Amino acid sequence: MTIQTEADIIRVIIENRRLLIQALREDAELLDEVRHIILTEDLLALPAQVAELIETQNQMLATQDQMLKTQNQMLATQDQILRTQDQILRTQDRMEGRLGNLEGERLERRLFRILPARLFPMYGLRRPRVLLNEVGESPLKQEFVDRLGDAAAAGIISDEQYGRLLDTDLIMSARRRKDGKVFYIAVEASGAIARTDIVRAVESSEALRAIYDETTLPVVVGHTIQADMAKLADEKDVVAIIVAQDRAS
Repeated sequence: MTIQTEADIIRVIIENRRLLIQALREDAELLDEVRHIILTEDLLALPAQVAELIETQNQMLATQDQMLKTQNQMLATQDQILRTQDQILRTQDRMEGRLGNLEGERLERRLFRILPARLFPMYGLRRPRVLLNEVGESPLKQEFVDRLGDAAAAGIISDEQYGRLLDTDLIMSARRRKDGKVFYIAVEASGAIARTDIVRAVESSEALRAIYDETTLPVVVGHTIQADMAKLADEKDVVAIIVAQDRAS
């Protein structure tokens, strides 16, 4: 075959394409030259761009993974902080509870001095007699407890009322000066007067009224009382007595 023109060359290449493919495979420079002829610059740059994109994506994934690890560490630290705060609050509550109990005991020891001075003038009372004292013994305690037992056995008071009276901080009686009428007084003492103190005083007073059928006075004694608790005490006819703390007791 005689090759005289470029058309002859092209025809030979077309008719012998396998030889061309083989030549391209064996000659890297020829292959690169053909690529530049056939492909645009954008297509030639595409493999490098894809590789760069993959690398960027891998870096982003690595960064995201590190952020997740950091976030988990922060959450773990936050959880530890919350646990520590909870422990501190529980310890604080226990300490406040113990201090409250100690202050309540101080008040209970002072009740027999407080009431004649603060309560008795309000009702013209005299001749106080301690029937039951939470922090001390009373010579009348056994007689009073027997009276409670008899009332519970007779169904005059319930078992719950029996237990409530025995758990009252102070129960005492007194006589009104003008006519000798007997009053029975149920007292609950607490550093800060709360709803439970008011309710307990009322329940003890009601149980005493059921037993003795006499006038009873529910009383709460403390160092502080919030406005809403003062209002509740007034609504339930509970006498609230506020006293200063006795640092020396």
